[in-house]
Amino acid sequence: MIANALFAATACLLAALLYVLEVCTFLVPYRDLVFSKYFSTIVTFAGLLLINLFALFYLLIRTAFLKDTGQKLAHLEKELRTGGAISEELAKRLEESARSAKDTTAAKAREAEQAVAQRSKRIEARALLLRVKASTTLAVKAAAKNDFTTAEKLLVDATEYLRQARALLVDDHTYDGDLIATKAALNEATSAVKAHAENARKKIEEAITDTDRVVGSLEVEEKTQTVIRGS
Repeated sequence: MIANALFAATACLLAALLYVLEVCTFLVPYRDLVFSKYFSTIVTFAGLLLINLFALFYLLIRTAFLKDTGQKLAHLEKELRTGGAISEELAKRLEESARSAKDTTAAKAREAEQAVAQRSKRIEARALLLRVKASTTLAVKAAAKNDFTTAEKLLVDATEYLRQARALLVDDHTYDGDLIATKAALNEATSAVKAHAENARKKIEEAITDTDRVVGSLEVEEKTQTVIRGS
């Protein structure tokens, strides 16, 4: 409302100035004299005219747009107190807003619970994969000493730990490819150990490499989540 009144007053003032300039063209030869002696008077008059025009337009706009405001507010208050249509509509909208906020809060709570459960399972799976790595590392040493019986037992243990880790991550498909590769490497290593093959040690080391890859991915994910929670 203030901006509209100011715009209208400024437009009228500019129109008046243009009209005066058009009418008083005969004063052009004396413009230096007029401005030197009456500049402050002209500016003061223009400022006062602008203020008065602004007050006039403000009053007109206020009268036009806020007409019967008191009656409308009184009617609204009566509707709210007597429980009329406005009151019912307002109560309905408030109820819908409260229900929406409740649903949003519940959805966020479920998402947070699922995120915590997923993180917990990933931590447990990482611990099991570290045991896989430990067992396969010991199997490498046993195979180097041609103690294939011990190496085979250690690889069986590693395979069981891997199975438990995959069971924990059954609903988390982020690491499916790495886990499948690790299982295949363990199977090949176990077969090589059973056959007392010369490349048994190499096969076991490949299984260690695949296990390291999965453990590294889980550690990176954990650090990322920690940074996100910290920020």
